[in-house]
Amino acid sequence: MSKTHSHPKHSPAAKLIEHLRESVLRVDAAWSVERENGFSWWPHQQRQDIFIDRHRTESDGTRLERVVVSTEIAKLGNPDSITHELVSTLARCATLSGMVCEDRSLRLHAHAWVEESNRPLYAMVLGLVAGLQIREAALIAVALDEAGLGEPSITRHPVSGLRDEPDEIASIVDTVIAPAGQQPTPWPEEMFDQLRETYLAGPPCLMANSGSTGLTAEFPFGTESSLVQAKTDQTHPLIGKGLWILNSFGLDEIPSKSGLHALLLNAWEIEHADQPFFGSWCEPEDGRVDFITFVPNLTTPPSVAGNSVILAAGRAQFMSVQWLNDDWSETWDEQGRCKARTALERVAAGEVGGKQDRP
Repeated sequence: MSKTHSHPKHSPAAKLIEHLRESVLRVDAAWSVERENGFSWWPHQQRQDIFIDRHRTESDGTRLERVVVSTEIAKLGNPDSITHELVSTLARCATLSGMVCEDRSLRLHAHAWVEESNRPLYAMVLGLVAGLQIREAALIAVALDEAGLGEPSITRHPVSGLRDEPDEIASIVDTVIAPAGQQPTPWPEEMFDQLRETYLAGPPCLMANSGSTGLTAEFPFGTESSLVQAKTDQTHPLIGKGLWILNSFGLDEIPSKSGLHALLLNAWEIEHADQPFFGSWCEPEDGRVDFITFVPNLTTPPSVAGNSVILAAGRAQFMSVQWLNDDWSETWDEQGRCKARTALERVAAGEVGGKQDRP
């Protein structure tokens, strides 16, 4: 991976950012400033940053650039004072972004690795991310302020000053995204069966089943399994119906339990994983630690839902490598026997597993 301050001005990622600025967010120049490899703007009084921060080159020579969407939330009096209970509640209500804290500054973060073939997909997703972050940042800031844990990150434009009236895009959750969440799911009933048949019909997936409203899959995690669930029958308190996706890992298999705070896990994955980041880690609960994503109903193309499930499978392998130093290369022996066991196999053996179905 390479971090750099120089990116091609006409790269797919740069074009995506320009599309977000001009066509999706329709950013008012009076409330924006140029920044290196992107821009910052004030949809209301909390600044949002959209920029390229790094790139990498694949083995086939394809160059990908990471486009970040980040919105300031609050300045914390003492980051250690944020209770696990509050963080867990906020994280479990995540949609497409996760909270991170740097120098007592709390913000929402999401990113995608962009090249030409995926630019249309991520132009749609990052546009939604930007709109959702504006609303979520304001709500979280109020919650922290009322709890006496931090002050909203209200800043001034260097020329225009403090923005009194919010931009129209600041209301997109209430006017567009949430109303779409009151409608039936937009994804075809056969989508999950197709995902299972195409990607989850055999190793490295241990087990998968699917139906018209969701999919469940298990992947190796030491001698046990980690869980991926996707459901369209869940309701988010802010945006209504959508696609809820869960990664879940058993704490018993993780050698060290330190560093499992949601904010630290978010920051760690953002720094180290070479895949998109949409959602949030949560505080450990019921003997497991989870990553949650909630894709709005408004995101209608099946490719968005399918990509989200595939990313969850990628996270299952990545965390197996990071936590257990196990890339699954030795999970099956020469006779095809697997050292990892599904939840059903563990139940049959009389073992007690973690809670497997938790909306």
